[in-house]
Order: sequence, then structure tokens, then C-alpha cells
Amino acid sequence: MVGAVIVGFILWGVLAPLSVLSVSTAALTWVMTNLGWVFTCLAIGMVVFLLYLALYLALSRYGRIPLGLDGEEPVYSTASWAAMLFGAGIGIGIIFFGPFEPLTYYLAPRPGAYEAGSIDAITGAMAQAALHWGVNAWAIYAVVGLAIIALLTMGTIASAVSGVARGIRRLSNINMALAVALAVFVFVVGPTAFLANVIPGVIVAYLGSMPGMLSATMAQGPEMQTFLSSWTTFYWAWWVSWAPFVGVFTARISRGRTVRQFVIGVLTIPSSIIVFAFTIMGGTAIWLQRCASSLDETGATTGIAHPEIALAPDGTVDSLPPAPEIFFRMLDYFPGSAIITPIVMVMLAIFFITTADSASIVNSQLSQNGNPSPNRLITAFWAVCMAGIAVVILLAGGQNALQGLQNLITVTALPFAAIIVAMAVALYKEMRTDPLVIRAHYEETAIAKAVRHGVEEHGDDFALAIEPIDAAAGTPRAASSTPRRTTSRSGTRGATRTATSSTTTTAPPTRRGRGAARPRPTPRTGSMRGPDPHACAHPRGAPG
Repeated sequence: MVGAVIVGFILWGVLAPLSVLSVSTAALTWVMTNLGWVFTCLAIGMVVFLLYLALYLALSRYGRIPLGLDGEEPVYSTASWAAMLFGAGIGIGIIFFGPFEPLTYYLAPRPGAYEAGSIDAITGAMAQAALHWGVNAWAIYAVVGLAIIALLTMGTIASAVSGVARGIRRLSNINMALAVALAVFVFVVGPTAFLANVIPGVIVAYLGSMPGMLSATMAQGPEMQTFLSSWTTFYWAWWVSWAPFVGVFTARISRGRTVRQFVIGVLTIPSSIIVFAFTIMGGTAIWLQRCASSLDETGATTGIAHPEIALAPDGTVDSLPPAPEIFFRMLDYFPGSAIITPIVMVMLAIFFITTADSASIVNSQLSQNGNPSPNRLITAFWAVCMAGIAVVILLAGGQNALQGLQNLITVTALPFAAIIVAMAVALYKEMRTDPLVIRAHYEETAIAKAVRHGVEEHGDDFALAIEPIDAAAGTPRAASSTPRRTTSRSGTRGATRTATSSTTTTAPPTRRGRGAARPRPTPRTGSMRGPDPHACAHPRGAPG
């Protein structure tokens, strides 16, 4: 069924590309205008939910919940993990939209936000770009990733890292190094002082103006509708449409980490990279445009003095070159561009490969009933299939068919928005019943009851011990058949009494494969970390 739909769409795009564009544009416009609030609420709600996880759950006992089996080490190092998050989720966007998007908002800002070409537009434009690519987008990915991990943990997770995953790790590490080198090059060769002064302002503007940017709605007039449909609301829908792929891939590469590491890492690492990258690339593009402009005494743009060096020759967004071109136009103004340009082409190729690989792995997993170690031939098939579809549509249908495909993908995000909300609810419930949380509850309950019983029986002169439980009688077995005698604090001698917690606890679950046995561990005196503790209070000096 799915294959027939894909083939049918390809034929439609090849035979009638204008029809695809017309129908998809009409559908997207209707969704943005009438149901755009769904995506806005989702973008805000997922950030609130993840902040709750980060500030409360991640810093509480829930934060220690492992993503995978108990005691499992992280599959990748922190550096490789960050590099793969960067490469699979946002990498290629920095090249195409890093200079283009902030410059667009500088020339054509969100209605009512600031004056185009003004001093406020410098930080405001980069804050707007950071909003679209920052925490809100990654909150959506993080919720899907955590929910997927919770589902996988319910069954047997016994997969080794595949060769494809190792390949993505190596390519992502290479690309991260190249991206850092590119950012350093632009920062040093470009307007270093300007960028150094702007970066703190962008961070403050991003955090300070986030409520205002998120509160913009379609009800604020036709101009706002146009802006939100083209940018903010469209981005929320676009991230939702990509959430199944990026979320599942994020879950795959995060095995062995804790909820605390996952939530804080996924929210902060990509967002920090975005803020700095868009500030450096976008700030440089804005600086070049201002150098070509006439400025008044307040620093606002009044016209174009040198159109030959301006990225937007007439000072409007309509004269901007296409997004893929503007980055290379920007590089042409700096020395060494002939060396940097081939490196950027290599980066783009690696970004494409890592993104396509991650999507191929996810498609392969989903087509094999969620198999965490998908067949490599099937994974390769999906890689060839996706590349083939893109090539056929682009060559036969042209840009119209490709734009139509993008529009339809965004429209399909609408039903998945409801699924993400359900995932968030299921994730919260699953975390409350996680084996680690249950064991922690058992530990606290056992210790509290034992201490209370010890105080009631022996005052403040007693010790805690762990004893095995007699399976037949359900009571603790004495460590020795002959009770030892001990000297109490008052100096008198008397028989030792064993004070046992009045409630016997059953073994809490451990995170194992489905159907696996849960053997009782060997009791360890002095430790309350065993999964089946039975706390006892002994007078000080007693056996155990």
C-alpha cells in the first residue's frame, strides 16, 4: 500500500509537476491558516514539558533512569554523540540558511518586531533564526526520542552497533571538525569585533524575545499570516514532519545514557551550536549588507551606497540570491575563499550522507517491525530508493515537483502532532513505572520502616543489616542459630534482639529482556542497593 502511494506520487510529480505544486500549496496554506495554532502550541508545549523534565525530573531520581539496559555504557562518546546530533539534525541548514535567514529577517522582519535595517534588527534577526532552529525544534525531537527509547526498553534490546552507525559516527566527527574550522575561519577573517560584540546580545535577545516571538498568531493580520506561514509556523510543522526520523535516530545513538544526560544534552548542545553558527554566518552577512548601505546617525539603513558589494543590491529581500548561493557569495568577499569553497563542498556531501544514512536506518528499522539491528541490504535499499526518488522528481519534474513534495511532507505533520502529544503522556507514565524508580521507592520504604522500628525497639543505639528471606515462611532467617551477646551503651550485657521491618517487600523489577528470569541477588551486608532488600534493625554490636 505504502509503495503504491510512493510510486503514484512520483508519477504525479513527473507527469504534472505544476499540478503537484498547486495542490500542495493550497493544502499547506489551508493548514497553516486554520490549524497553524496546533503546531505553535506543540512547539511551546514540548519546550515546557522538556524543561519540566530537565529542571525537575532530570535533576531528581528520574534523571538517573538509563536509556537501555541497567548498567549499559553509552554507545558513543560525548563528542561523537554531539557530532551525530549536529550532523543528522541541523548540519546542512547552517550552510544553506545560516547567512540567508538572519539577513532575510534583517531586511523583512516579523511585523511589529523592529524596523528593517535598524540597529535592533541586527540582534532581532538572529534571535528570530535561533528561535526557528533552536530549543523548540529539539524539544520535539527529544520527546520522540525519549518515547521511542521507552518503547524499546519494554522489550529485549540486544543489538550491537552496526557498521553503518559506526560510519555515521566517523563522518559526523569529521564534519564537526570541518564545521568548527569553517566557523573559526569566518570569525577570524570576517568582522571579528562586530561578531564578538553581537554574540552576547543575540543570546539575550533570543531568550528575552522568545515569549513575544512565540505569541505571534495568525489573528494579527494578513502580514503576520504571511510571515508565520512562510517561516515560524512552517518551521514547527517541518520539525514535526522530521521528528519520526530524527527522534528515532537520536534514540538509537543515545543508548546507555541517562534521562538527565539526554534531556540536557539534546536541548543545549544543538541549540548552542545553532546560536553561535547563525550568529557568525548571519552576522557576517548582515555586516556585509550594512557595509554596502547608507546609514543615518542612529545606525539605521537609509539606502544602498555600494550595490556592487551588497548581498541584496536594492536593499530589499526580493533582491536576495537563493539560499544555496548566498553563502558562497559571502565567502567571495574574504581571502582564501578558493581554498574554503572545496572544503565546504565536502562538508555538504558529508552532511547529505549522514542525514540520508540516518533516515535510511530509521526506514529500515520501521520496515522490519522496529528491529534495532536492521538488515544492511534493506538499509541500503532505502538509501538508494530515497536518492532515486529525489533524482527522478528533480530531473523530470523540476523545482515545482520538489517544492510540492516539501509542501505535502509538511502537511502530513498535522496527524503526527497528535501522536507526539500522546507520546509525551505515555513517556511521563512510563518514567513513573521505570524499574529504577520502583527500586528507589523500595529502598526508601525499607530504610524508613527499618529505622522507625529500630528507634521504637532500641532507641538510638542500633544498626541496619540485610538478611535473606525464608521463602517458605516469608520471614528473615537468623544469621546464626546462637544469638551473640553484646555490651550495650549502659554497660549491661543482654541477649541480642533482631528487629525486622514489619512489611516484607517483593522484588522490584529490573530492566532486562522480555521473558528473562530475575534471579535473587546474593545478599550484601551493609548495602541497601540490592533489588530485594529486607531491612533489619539490630542493636549495635549484634550479628549482621
